[in-house]
Amino acid sequence: MQKPGYERTAVILAAGKGTRMNSPYPKVLFKLCGRPLLEWVVEAVRGAGIGRMVVVVGSYKEEVVKVVEGLGVEWVEQSQQLGTGHALKVASHLLRGSEGDVLVLYGDTPLVKAETLRELYRLHSETQAEVTLLTTHPEDPTGYGRVIRDGGGRVTKIVEEVDLTGEERQAREVNAGIYCFKAGTLLKALEGLTPDNRKGEYYLTQVVELLNDRGGRVETMPIANARELLGVNSQADLARLSQTACEETLRRIMDNGVTVIAPSSTFVEEGAEIGAGTVLYPFTYISKGTVVGKGCRVGPFVYLKEGAILGDGAEIGPNL
Repeated sequence: MQKPGYERTAVILAAGKGTRMNSPYPKVLFKLCGRPLLEWVVEAVRGAGIGRMVVVVGSYKEEVVKVVEGLGVEWVEQSQQLGTGHALKVASHLLRGSEGDVLVLYGDTPLVKAETLRELYRLHSETQAEVTLLTTHPEDPTGYGRVIRDGGGRVTKIVEEVDLTGEERQAREVNAGIYCFKAGTLLKALEGLTPDNRKGEYYLTQVVELLNDRGGRVETMPIANARELLGVNSQADLARLSQTACEETLRRIMDNGVTVIAPSSTFVEEGAEIGAGTVLYPFTYISKGTVVGKGCRVGPFVYLKEGAILGDGAEIGPNL
């Protein structure tokens, strides 16, 4: 039984402008398989059994808050974008008094699984660490902050790529940007953040170094499936992750008895219902909220918009 004041809280950082998207639209609201990126993250956190969520909003505040409130979670505004550490400091007043753990992650990592977050919490609790972070070893670590270890293998700090020295560039282990902290030690460490870096920002990654310097235990949880931790920073990233998410959706419906003639040219959004025995022909797009009965024939060249309903045995396509 949990003590009063002990609860698991997640803080989702979603205040960035998403400059590289080159769009007058908030990055975390771009859709992946019919759902905003932010919604994917919220659902993963919920699936991990975390009772309280706080979303840090900033750019495009009105649009993002509308979605956040629709998802039934709290929000706080970061009026100035001064870095990820600053974003968490903005939310820190909502964490005071809590004796629980705090999960911190980004609102543009839609493929992270609830199972992964649950395992992160389990490991964090088991080791009694001050912070436990997800890491991975991609083939190309370019663009990611590196996990720096000492000769004994202990994590000493995380260095953003722009601040790497020559020797540090040899590190291949990268920070996935998902952390589990003890609330009390996190709040103390946030007070010590400084903007002593090339960008002049308050980095959340500095918290790891501060905790380490104070003798706190820093643990890592390596994850083999690096795709699960990919973020969306550009339109090309969005396209790649959309393909990955769609492939997973198609695999699930095929396991449930749906025949997909050409998966590479068939797109089914998350939240569509398709009955067993149905055949999807090439160049078919099925939106979320669509219900397709059993034994149907759909396509080729068919688009079913949200709310469409096909009864059992229905056939729809250019030659039907």
